[in-house]
Amino acid sequence: MKKVLILSSFLLLMGCSSTHIMVSKSYEPVTPEEVKVAFKEAPDCDYEEIAMIHTPYSWNSNSALKKARKQAAKIGADYIKITAVETNDDNDAKIEAVAYKCISFYD
Repeated sequence: MKKVLILSSFLLLMGCSSTHIMVSKSYEPVTPEEVKVAFKEAPDCDYEEIAMIHTPYSWNSNSALKKARKQAAKIGADYIKITAVETNDDNDAKIEAVAYKCISFYD
């Protein structure tokens, strides 16, 4: 019973924070304002995909986007591409995105 309580508490806390799944190494953190956002296009640079970002439900899509940019900035991403935005009946939103790090820029 104690294990179930601990696991339930952990899952509840995880539901309240942004998460990421690393697919590469992380880089020096940047500010959230430095993280560019797009919905379809790839970054205009040679890039490395570094993580998948998932936010919890936030009170609107702007708030969810801020959480995604903040999480991406922590791992040094320059760019996120939004892959899904989900809203519920209360218009709360959560976001899934791919985080990228530009390795070199095109001339």
